[in-house]
Amino acid sequence: MAVRSKHRGEIRYQALLHAILIMACLLVLVPLFYLVINSFKDNYEVILSPFALPSAPTIENYKKAWTTGGLAEAMLNTMLVVAVSTVVLAVVSCMMSYGLVFLGVRSTPTWSALLMLAMQVPLHMYIVPLFVMWKRLGLVNNPLGIILIYAAVYVPFSVLFLNSQFASIPKEITEAAEIDGCSYIGTLTKVIVPISRPALVTLTLINAKWIWNEFTFAMTFLQEPRFQTVTARYLQFSARFVADFAVTGAGAVISVLPIVVLYLLLQRRFIEGMTAGSIKG
Repeated sequence: MAVRSKHRGEIRYQALLHAILIMACLLVLVPLFYLVINSFKDNYEVILSPFALPSAPTIENYKKAWTTGGLAEAMLNTMLVVAVSTVVLAVVSCMMSYGLVFLGVRSTPTWSALLMLAMQVPLHMYIVPLFVMWKRLGLVNNPLGIILIYAAVYVPFSVLFLNSQFASIPKEITEAAEIDGCSYIGTLTKVIVPISRPALVTLTLINAKWIWNEFTFAMTFLQEPRFQTVTARYLQFSARFVADFAVTGAGAVISVLPIVVLYLLLQRRFIEGMTAGSIKG
């Protein structure tokens, strides 16, 4: 009886868990489906039958959003910022994590605590003094300025994320590399990085998503349209086409599509990277 009751309890738990997951998926997918189908209609059809499939699908909304709305230029700006920022983050966080985990840096727990503390500081606390300093340095309306900000803001998380992965690598591997004559940089680039490739892909995807979707810094430090990223440009775009729901919907789809495609292409490595640090040895 006890075994049967336990089995029933597990079935109920699994059923409840699946029901919650299905509801969560519907909360995400239904609005997305609504957005996509309306982006292929004209504005009149969106207002008349917003939940119906398009009677005569058209891509004119996408052409209008891409050219007239200025999303093409913003997309290129965003890709540049995301690419450079994620590379800088990967390089810096790799070196910092390698030093903390393998080089016997003193007070490693203290450094980890400081990184955790840095993650708790609200971004809006230092946006005003940072803007004043960037203005004096000529880094406002400059892609380099926003890249430096992103590279600094997301370093704490990146280092802590890689710490767990690097800690799962046996130190005998790095010691063997050093015995063979590898320098610290050689050990990092030839041994640690290849082993940690899934984790690095995962970290790059996470940082790319955050930077792609970031709005506050982008809107504050990139005020000229020719430098704006997708999030900042889309605000002006949606205000310009506020009454044209089909075009704004197409613009929203264009804005999120690259990062969604990137995740779909690398989802297997993303999952591998998320679980890599949980297995020792």
